[in-house]
Amino acid sequence: MPRVVLGRAAITNTLLQEDVASKLSHKRTLSETNDNIAESPSALPSNKKAKADTPDTLLALTPHGPNIFYGYADALLCLFDTGENQGDAYWLKSKIIHAYNVLAENEDIDRMACVAISCDRDDLEPPEAKALRSYFEADDGNWWFELTLMRHLPAEAPKKLRVKLESGFYDMQCGVYDGESLGEWWITDISAAEGESETAITTIISEMF
Repeated sequence: MPRVVLGRAAITNTLLQEDVASKLSHKRTLSETNDNIAESPSALPSNKKAKADTPDTLLALTPHGPNIFYGYADALLCLFDTGENQGDAYWLKSKIIHAYNVLAENEDIDRMACVAISCDRDDLEPPEAKALRSYFEADDGNWWFELTLMRHLPAEAPKKLRVKLESGFYDMQCGVYDGESLGEWWITDISAAEGESETAITTIISEMF
């Protein structure tokens, strides 16, 4: 798995922009509803609204079902190795997909809320947490991943990791800032972002940074 630093120093635009230019000419129609993603009322707030709203209100996470986030390989490796977050951002999939679908009509993308994810070292030890790590490592060679986060743990969760979420905005120099604790959550699934999903996150991150 490539060990390219992203978030702890600066986003590697070369990796993020790879194979994107050739895919921007077609109409973006990636579904925003096929993944049972929590919808939010304003994926691309105006500058005026962005100043008034806090990151957690812009995210509008649902406590009653899955919330799908994008995370990149190095951030997840750091999480599973140490439980720490070193300024790494995770991006809500529904926001990214909406921004991607309307990119042709929006020359500029306003700053987008994100989360920082960390956990206690002790929470990396249960067999369910190790099973989740093994599931992630099985997709060796991928850069972007989709994480399923739940506020309340399902009755049956063969793989899971208890984590702490902090909402905020992202800056290439200082990482996630203006953070506000969102409490305890659970990662219950990780899978590689593929196809248009991977194109969407790669494109929007490239456009923002």
